Amino acid sequence: TLLDGSQVDARSIEPGDAAALASFHKALSPDSRRRRFFSFHPQLTERELDYFSRVDHTDREAFVVLDREILIGVGRYDRVAPNTAEVAFVVADEWHSRGIATCLLNLLAERARAVGIDTFVADTLGDNAPMLEVFAHWSTARSVTYDDGIAHVEMPLPLTQPF
Repeated sequence: TLLDGSQVDARSIEPGDAAALASFHKALSPDSRRRRFFSFHPQLTERELDYFSRVDHTDREAFVVLDREILIGVGRYDRVAPNTAEVAFVVADEWHSRGIATCLLNLLAERARAVGIDTFVADTLGDNAPMLEVFAHWSTARSVTYDDGIAHVEMPLPLTQPF
């Protein structure tokens, strides 16, 4: 249940989600794509689709959020050190500000804790105020540094879900 009362489904990504992921990406606004990839990125390549839709559920995890079987959000982590993983999210424009990114963070954190990860890191554009706000509400123990327009966020995982 999202902040506005909407009901959605969330599950681990599957290789069969590649086509839905391609359509989802194509439907994003240019600004949402820029915020996710830090550049103009009109479509995902076959290689990216394969990489993004195949995870091992230990060092790489991803969850999709669906509204009546339509992909409306995706969040993932990739382990970058023994106890640390980088997280990334993208949510369909019309679903922004409803709590999907926080839901994804909670799901990813639960899985990460189970496989020995205790810290998330994320890089986001410094002007991506909505994502920085998600991180601020999710982890009060976070640290943020800025370099050349990029915000680097480090967040110890809370022992329980904050929201």
